[in-house]
Amino acid sequence: MKSALRLAAMAALALGLCTHARAQAAWPRQLPSSTADIWLYQPQIDSFSGNQFTAHAAVSVAPTAGGNPKFGVVFFSALLATDRDTGLSSAQSLTVTNSRFPGAAPGTADAVTDALTQAATAGSLSFSQSQLLAQLALTQQEAAAASNLNNTPPQILFATQPSVLVTLAGAPQLVAAPGTSLMTVVNSPFFLALDPATRTYYLRGGGQWLSTSDILQGPWTPTASVPDAVSALAAKQPAAAGDTSAPSTPAGTAPPQVIVATQPTELIQTTGPAEYAPIDNTNLLYVTNTTSTVFMDIDTQSLYVLLSGRWFTAPAQSGPWTYVAPAQLPADFGRIPAGLPVSNALASIPGTQAAKDATLDAQIPQTAAIQRQAPAPSVTYDGEPKFEPVAKGSPVTYAVNTSQTIVRAENTYYLCSDGVWFSAPAPLGPWLVAAAVPQVIYTIPPTCPVYPVTYVRIYGATPEVVYCGYLPGYTGSYVYGGALVYGTGWPYDPWFGTVFIPRPVTWGFGASFAFGAGWGFSIGAGWGLSSFGCGWNSGWWGTGNFQWNNWSFNNSWNQQVNVTRNVTNNVTNNYNRTVNRTVNNLYRNNPDRLTPAERQRLDTNQRTLADQENRLRTQQQRDDDLDTAAADRRNEIDQRQIDRDQAQRAADRARLDTPAPAPRPDDVYADREGNVYRHDGAGWQQRADDNWRRPEGDADRAQRADLNRHFAARTRGYGGGGGRRR
Repeated sequence: MKSALRLAAMAALALGLCTHARAQAAWPRQLPSSTADIWLYQPQIDSFSGNQFTAHAAVSVAPTAGGNPKFGVVFFSALLATDRDTGLSSAQSLTVTNSRFPGAAPGTADAVTDALTQAATAGSLSFSQSQLLAQLALTQQEAAAASNLNNTPPQILFATQPSVLVTLAGAPQLVAAPGTSLMTVVNSPFFLALDPATRTYYLRGGGQWLSTSDILQGPWTPTASVPDAVSALAAKQPAAAGDTSAPSTPAGTAPPQVIVATQPTELIQTTGPAEYAPIDNTNLLYVTNTTSTVFMDIDTQSLYVLLSGRWFTAPAQSGPWTYVAPAQLPADFGRIPAGLPVSNALASIPGTQAAKDATLDAQIPQTAAIQRQAPAPSVTYDGEPKFEPVAKGSPVTYAVNTSQTIVRAENTYYLCSDGVWFSAPAPLGPWLVAAAVPQVIYTIPPTCPVYPVTYVRIYGATPEVVYCGYLPGYTGSYVYGGALVYGTGWPYDPWFGTVFIPRPVTWGFGASFAFGAGWGFSIGAGWGLSSFGCGWNSGWWGTGNFQWNNWSFNNSWNQQVNVTRNVTNNVTNNYNRTVNRTVNNLYRNNPDRLTPAERQRLDTNQRTLADQENRLRTQQQRDDDLDTAAADRRNEIDQRQIDRDQAQRAADRARLDTPAPAPRPDDVYADREGNVYRHDGAGWQQRADDNWRRPEGDADRAQRADLNRHFAARTRGYGGGGGRRR
């Protein structure tokens, strides 16, 4: 009996300890604060060595009186104290190393730092052993995934004439356009039509039509003879209809060279042969007559190009090109100053302030409050739902024959749409906003085309709202080697069935980092990319919905390129003076998903941003006006100097043109007594009373011999005389 009681007591104690451990390890956790309602979400461990670790965690901050929380990120280091009896580990000696709270009230970061430090001092930042092990395993898996980006160089082409790169996902895939005798190339974001009757391909761009009989080899030449059916089909394309927004090729200008690529390719275009300029205090040159980022190391004569955030080097433009890890760049790259046309490269050079800012910003989520009852997108499969493993041996599978991003994990289906997770018991639904997703989803590797969903998070939930967020990896920007890169670099096979579904691409569109108030890359390569109606479909760039394309033509793909699907922020900054900011908060794509307060917040932010940009434009105009006035003043000063120089040259010419006066005779002498004499050819004269007189009798005999010697010397040019007499 006593033994049974002891066992019962021990079981109760164990149960109590387990319950206590679960309570102590629950996340998110409210932090102590009298000024705000602060919640810390489970930290994500970045590194662990001995008993020291570094981590970052999402934090929500709301007024104590209530209201929508502001989300941010806090970075910290700490010591880990473990207690195996309770199964708990706690963070101690915590130091906050950085924090970011965009749009939050002043003092927010300090309040969070104080609250977090106070919680750690009180020993209330604890993890259960299972949470700690899961976090460590996830950290290792994420690190392995992040290091598994593909850096194989694409084909790099240089052009010195106007050119445009037309990309195809493999060999041309032609299908009949319903209701016509034409065929279209469906595996390209460009509108390409074939008239089988004449075996002629057509491409519209720059306000003109180009045609060829060989889509891959060309040449593409201007043509005015375009079948009406081709024009009508092109008119159905949003970017091709009338080409009103596309820049036209000026009259008399040669048409661009069209380069069609079926493999990963990048085009670097210069206006004529490459022209180089030096970078002060370095051994680097940069190419000035291109929009690409190209350098030469004078010491080695090697070329370096920056493509999609990756560095490649070669001894010549023709290659061979090899990848250079950012940390292996020559030291002079870190000395590139701000303010140059190529200063955008600083974000891809580890250790620079630009790279530090970019990598820190890449860890700040874009967040939104989503209604629990928010509608899900419609889901359609090309045939029966087909799922394949995200990697060999993985328990996670993904749907390959739908335009939506759907994964299956732990016997549940999860749909990720514009930064929001939905869940369902079956591949066709019904779909509900998810309040949590299995951690195993975050082990999807970069070799899988749905890898971007590993950057979509759920930060918390109430009975009415789910707090969601996504990091820039969801839109294709990844931290790699201490800098930011675009795209995974892996080629993905598109889906070819009764429909064509594209996959994300890394190469072919000149992705380059755009400095500004946020993170991301801008797109644009080659001559007049937008004028060729390149389809700005998210399927090519890996985020949001893959637009359906039935086998007729590229209907919803060909949106004008200036409708940026990636996160692009080109705003006035220290590195690049531009005012051309395209904000693409994906949560704005579906306002009906947002809570009313969230919609109001985003609308207010949009108005605030518009006001800021108007002020920036006004300030830039003022700066430009001042620059113009200063330039006018400099021109005025320069003109005055030119006028003075011209007047001086005129005076010099006048002096040269004026006959020189007759030389004064060198015929005046002095004796040692202080008398002055002149020889007039007939004899000597002495100066007296302001007149020349001949000495009377032998008055000058004593001086005459000496005067005659000097006269002879001057006449012959030797002896004790002076200059030669002429």
